[in-house]
Amino acid sequence: MRDYGTGAWHGGDPACGHRLGSTHRADGVMCPACQARWVDPQYGLEASLDAYLDHLLAVFDQARRVLTPTGTCWVNLGDSYSAGTRLAYDTTGGITGNRRLPAGRRPAPLPAKNLIGVPWRAAFAIQASGWILRNAVVWAKSNLLSPFRACC
Repeated sequence: MRDYGTGAWHGGDPACGHRLGSTHRADGVMCPACQARWVDPQYGLEASLDAYLDHLLAVFDQARRVLTPTGTCWVNLGDSYSAGTRLAYDTTGGITGNRRLPAGRRPAPLPAKNLIGVPWRAAFAIQASGWILRNAVVWAKSNLLSPFRACC
């Protein structure tokens, strides 16, 4: 869910402003004015959860290709919550402030405030593609004050 600013327009007219209207800059999007193509191969900015899982499965296909038969592969995934029927992004700051998101978006498939379960969905998709799921390691981050941090 982070945009590292690696995308660029390829082809088309370099003088074109590449206005996309309601479409956001996603890998493969074409400029309607000059037919330039936005190329941005980073992971995590896919338009849907299914597209993200397809991208992740492609990574695991390549990992399987280079791993030894006794090798292991680990993935660390965070989760997020559904926005429900909210049809606009908060583009005023935080993570979403610089992501070039469209003004509107499609409603989420889950009601608002539902945990989406991205790590589970990814684990089951990877398992269905032939990997063996051995364990789930939970990273429990404590909100307690650090003993090295001054209080008050």
